[in-house]
Amino acid sequence: MAYQHINRYNFPANSTIKNVYYTLNNINDYISYIGSNPDRIQLYMNNNIIKENQLANKIFIDPSDQTEFNIDNEYLSTSIDNKKVYAPLIGCGYYLYTGPMFKYIVLDLNDNFDQTSTSIKFVEVRFTKEKTLSELYSHPWWYNYDFHTNCFLELPDQGKLDNLMRYSIQCVLLRIVGTAEDRLADYGRVIAFLLSKVELTEEEKLILQPFIDQTPDINTLATISDKEKEIRRLVYLAHTNPVQFLEENYGNLNT
Repeated sequence: MAYQHINRYNFPANSTIKNVYYTLNNINDYISYIGSNPDRIQLYMNNNIIKENQLANKIFIDPSDQTEFNIDNEYLSTSIDNKKVYAPLIGCGYYLYTGPMFKYIVLDLNDNFDQTSTSIKFVEVRFTKEKTLSELYSHPWWYNYDFHTNCFLELPDQGKLDNLMRYSIQCVLLRIVGTAEDRLADYGRVIAFLLSKVELTEEEKLILQPFIDQTPDINTLATISDKEKEIRRLVYLAHTNPVQFLEENYGNLNT
């Protein structure tokens, strides 16, 4: 099964369709992954290949990545208790980085991180519960980059679930409305319709004419409204009953 842009946007393997289903149904006993190909990993196939390359905290790693980048149990068992941790900011920052190329940096609380010492941007992870690096790697969807603080912040419980479901939701929304640009264009048409109903001065009309010229007919408006209604239904379902959402939109995931 092909997963669109997973690696490009740094989605962890647990967030791909069947792997989400597996993780949700084994939430207290799931496998995680560090490596270069999160879109190709089938965590639900709990076979000997996974077991043979399993490290601390049920983290599976590609053997070639383990050898090339020296990611082992010694690294994963690094204590972060009363420490500061910095993780690479890769892609959109939706999740903690789970690739093999850049290791997390652990510092004493009084030490300052030197950004000039690395070729990519690292930001602090504001964690509360984890005691070792392996614990951070095992649930990267618990964290999300916050540009206000320039840190990865731990999400509340509902936010963690929503973040795990993010890719599954995005795929379904693409079927209905297309890209983010397509949805913005629909919003633009709705705005144009509303503007056409407002009394404007001649100067305001002149300024807003490019928008008003895009006023949709009633059938187009109804289509946009139907899409928006379905989007909101599906997002609500994904956040409240994620297993049902996956089964409704992706079929039988037990096979």
